[in-house]
Amino acid sequence: MIFDADGVLIFPWLFAEHLDGEFQITREATRAFFEGKFTECLLGRADLSEVLPPYLDEWGWTGSVAEFMRLWFSVEDAVDARVLGAVQSLRGDGILCYLASNQEKHRSEYIRRVMEFDADFDRLFFSCEIGAKKPDARFYEVIEGAIGLNGGQIAFWDDSPSHVNAASLRGWQAKLYTSYEDFECQMMEIKTVI
Repeated sequence: MIFDADGVLIFPWLFAEHLDGEFQITREATRAFFEGKFTECLLGRADLSEVLPPYLDEWGWTGSVAEFMRLWFSVEDAVDARVLGAVQSLRGDGILCYLASNQEKHRSEYIRRVMEFDADFDRLFFSCEIGAKKPDARFYEVIEGAIGLNGGQIAFWDDSPSHVNAASLRGWQAKLYTSYEDFECQMMEIKTVI
């Protein structure tokens, strides 16, 4: 079973709200970064700490790059304990569970080490390490090869319709995560076929 991070295991978009509310750095102000250079970071082609400085200047951030990144990662260290509990229950039943997420290398390390997801999953897959991100077919292909499964053998949860559609095209049992309650109901059906 494969789970996305942000929007499934981790409550989404908290940092954008925090930046706007605490520092008046709006989503509109940060859009060019997240739709541009940040994509290179997600693919492992650029280092977040190196590309951030000019944007931080533009946004009026007065602290250091390291302080900005620490704040970002700590604000988004917001795990949905219910979903993590479901993962732990699945693993207790002998079902292998993986995390598959579009992340740059610094937050990947934070998720792996500080949030301790290394201990909670059988393996973690990050776009920055794969060199491709969802919904690119290569992302799913690499995971299939690594875990030795394909198609209907893989159940997948993500909150992005485009990511779910791309996984479905490969034959995965891909489900759109909309709420924990819906997830819980659908999990009962999936567990009967895996």
